[in-house]
Amino acid sequence: KRMREANFPFKLIESSLKLIACERAEASVAQDKTRILNAIAGDAPDLLAPHPAAHARYDVLNSTLRSRFAVAGMRMALQQSKISDFLPYLSAGALSDISLDFGSCKPFGQGKTAAKLAGALPATLQRLTLIADEGVVSFLDALPELPALTALDLSNAGCGVDGAIALAKAKAARPALRVLNLTNC
Repeated sequence: KRMREANFPFKLIESSLKLIACERAEASVAQDKTRILNAIAGDAPDLLAPHPAAHARYDVLNSTLRSRFAVAGMRMALQQSKISDFLPYLSAGALSDISLDFGSCKPFGQGKTAAKLAGALPATLQRLTLIADEGVVSFLDALPELPALTALDLSNAGCGVDGAIALAKAKAARPALRVLNLTNC
């Protein structure tokens, strides 16, 4: 995953965070745009009826897409000292499954970066995978309540003894957390 994402143009990810808006998208056939937007809105009896210019479900889709782009670009954003620009988009999305790979990425373990990232996770999160060599303790200590979190994968994360203690505290505060993967931790 890391290798695939490393080749994606960071500028494109960065600009997408501000530009994604399904209601402004273009289609090769005008009727297709109308059908798609009506399907997203979900309240038109006829998909060819004029689509609403704005809709709450457009906002949900846009937030989700921005959040997915933010997750995909998080490592590159961290390496370019732009992670603070990405965190609001991560928080705003209603993602249920997030995988973050900061293996061999020293900035993750420096300062309050890991804690800031943990604090930006969406409350809808159910499954979280974190790969990191450093910063795991700070990340776990700052992990918000996340009432929906049922699975935490720290395989290949540099936990150590301090990480185990932080993990025990994190687990005790999250009764819904049922699955822990600590392989190679």
